[in-house]
Amino acid sequence: MTGAARLFDFVYRRLRLKNPWNYKAPLLVAGPYFIIAASGIPWDRPLMALLASLCTIAGIAGFAYFLNDPTDARKDVLAGKDNVVAGMGWGLRLVVLSTFLLAALGPWLYLPLTRTSALLLALEFALFFVYC
Repeated sequence: MTGAARLFDFVYRRLRLKNPWNYKAPLLVAGPYFIIAASGIPWDRPLMALLASLCTIAGIAGFAYFLNDPTDARKDVLAGKDNVVAGMGWGLRLVVLSTFLLAALGPWLYLPLTRTSALLLALEFALFFVYC
């Protein structure tokens, strides 16, 4: 397996980003796709916004799953489930968590960050901490 394939496997399967892409992300991107199709906007105009949206969706999902894994480590071992985060050192944990956070928040330099969207983002991240 090549380095890129191992990285994809690590992020998609072992860090469980495949989970939200199966049921959460399709619903989140369906709205913008529908608006683009219904309004007749040429596909190339909203392309950057769609890419930024996908990036922030992946970053938020990755952050949430990654943050939750250390708290579930004992239960996962008992259930025989893979928990890649439990076996990571603190340095690698910090790098991966920072990468997900950058992917989640970086697109908001392009997307329209309003007081409401900033509040909702902060609330979402706060709820991740409360859940864990």
